[in-house]
Amino acid sequence: MRYAGLISLALCCSCSDFLERTNPESETEAFFTKGETEAVKIVNAAYSVMQKNSMYMRGIEIINAVRSDEGTITPNTSKMEENVVSLATYQNNASEKMTEMLWRELYDGVHKSNVVIERVPSMNISDEMRNRILGEGYFLRGFYNFHLVMYFGERIPMRDKTASSQTDLEKGPAENGQIWNLIMNDFATAQSYLEKANYTNNSSAYEKGRATLGTATAYLGKAYLYYAQMVLKNQGDALVYYNKAAAEFAKVINQEVGTYALQTSYRDNFTNANEYNTESLFEVGFTFSGTKVWEVDQDNADCVEMNWVSMIGGMTSDCGVESPRYWNYAATRRLLRQYETDDYRRIYTLWAENGAWYKEKELIYAYNTDAESAGKESMNFPMNPFVKGEDNLYISFRKYDYDFNQQTNEYVGKAINGLSDINIRTMRYADVLLMYAETLALGATDVAGKPIAACLSEIRQRANNMITAADDPYQTEYGNPLPYFTRQGQLPDAYPFGDDLTKIQHERMVELAGESHRYFDIIRWFNAGILKDIDPSSSTRGATINSVDELKEKVIKEPAFQGIFVLPVPQYELNTNRNMIPNEAN
Repeated sequence: MRYAGLISLALCCSCSDFLERTNPESETEAFFTKGETEAVKIVNAAYSVMQKNSMYMRGIEIINAVRSDEGTITPNTSKMEENVVSLATYQNNASEKMTEMLWRELYDGVHKSNVVIERVPSMNISDEMRNRILGEGYFLRGFYNFHLVMYFGERIPMRDKTASSQTDLEKGPAENGQIWNLIMNDFATAQSYLEKANYTNNSSAYEKGRATLGTATAYLGKAYLYYAQMVLKNQGDALVYYNKAAAEFAKVINQEVGTYALQTSYRDNFTNANEYNTESLFEVGFTFSGTKVWEVDQDNADCVEMNWVSMIGGMTSDCGVESPRYWNYAATRRLLRQYETDDYRRIYTLWAENGAWYKEKELIYAYNTDAESAGKESMNFPMNPFVKGEDNLYISFRKYDYDFNQQTNEYVGKAINGLSDINIRTMRYADVLLMYAETLALGATDVAGKPIAACLSEIRQRANNMITAADDPYQTEYGNPLPYFTRQGQLPDAYPFGDDLTKIQHERMVELAGESHRYFDIIRWFNAGILKDIDPSSSTRGATINSVDELKEKVIKEPAFQGIFVLPVPQYELNTNRNMIPNEAN
């Protein structure tokens, strides 16, 4: 589903008491008394926030990479993205644009979801359509609030209705647990409405890209799991919520809420040719618009049709070898080390040694600040003092990147433009399998009839069997097989080190690398006291990380890190909301 060109419903639809002027270009109250076409436009506007600059078009991908141990800033970053440098080094402050944009857009998404929830019930549409759209609205509000809590913590304003007074706009921080309860209730309510509408990914009414019953179910399980770890901190009633999470994941695994399965080829999850496949439970849609959309203040007034992920984290076009001016973050050597020798997910995640080649002749394993030793004259960058890592080598992400060797005429213009129309998958079936296995490792009952070993084996066997000539465009483009075409994977059914939780944490790192999961995983596992050291180079591999110092040393590896994961409340919010207070990061 594409969202470009939709109406913008950023107006406060119930604010007539204190707003004296109206926007002549905005819709009137009569709009909200109409039928199906208008109701769909209202919910589409709520989806469109996901494409914003601070969201999955660009910002979330950067933040989640550089604040975790899977991504590092490059020498470019200080020239192009000062905010990224401070975010990566945990020296961010309340006045930074990227943090402010993220806060504003997430709350914009909450507001537009509230409009759906409040206005659609009285519109002139069928009960089936009403149930579907309300299910989407509740899901979206839960989705945006989930991100708000993960980035800014629980002590944020709870905006569970559209503002009708200045008091509504100046809410203080919610009490502990309130936002999480709203998130869990919203996903459960979305599930109820979508079940009544029978809206699944194999429903005849399904429109690709919309939240379905399977989507709401998987996210409800995720919310239960995170609540047990973020709020209950793996104590008290945590097991109750692990069992609740397992029950929801089991509905997905047992095909009770739609049809889901791993794709035969791992790579099918990161191309534009295989979007909305059976492994995808939810994704943010993008399309090739032919133009760049970039406002002066980097805060998009409307939704964006193309994403920047390949430009800022990959090696596409003018971010690549010839002129890597937008390459803001790269993969860490820690991530590269985490892949076992025969784990060919590495090949489709990173431009890595003994793997994929760039333009048939140049290996995108790394660039070095010493141009002469690197053999790439245009790569002569001064060393950035904020760069994390053990040396001056940087590894590019291949996921969501246009491969130069696969280009047909259709792709040439897109790659030169530097932007991408590849949808960002935010929830895959592989993720569900791993979260289900995690609940079992933490004591939940196996209600899906799929023990931990079976979950891990299914994912790892797909990794073993995915490498054939037909899976990769390089073979057909150049006719010469690359090194990894001559052998199949030999991964055992599980990571051979550590206990079940260690094996699961390893698997999440390599299976979901570059997909904006690792940062949230580190936060929740550290909160719950179950974060493992899974670095193969460590003599303490598999040991639980118990302190901030250990976390800094073994995972984040950043001297500026102080154990504060939350981003500061933006100064703009503190200036305009007299009841809001700073958090520990301010």
